[in-house]
Amino acid sequence: MIEAKPVSKYSGYTKLLMYIDAKTFLVQKIEYFDRKHELLKVATFDQYKKFGTLYRIGRIDMKNVQNDKETILL
Repeated sequence: MIEAKPVSKYSGYTKLLMYIDAKTFLVQKIEYFDRKHELLKVATFDQYKKFGTLYRIGRIDMKNVQNDKETILL
């Protein structure tokens, strides 16, 4: 897990927690925290496909845990 904090004080997020596969170094999940330091969104990444030496994400599920809305990108 990697914790990232924004440089700009005007960012809408206070931190991101990124969960990365230790073997492949591919991002599995990112948790976004709002200005109140509460969990706002969770993005999960899966269906990776390998193209030569590079990987491409096949699906991203973005869920807003505060208003229960969800977006799926294929």
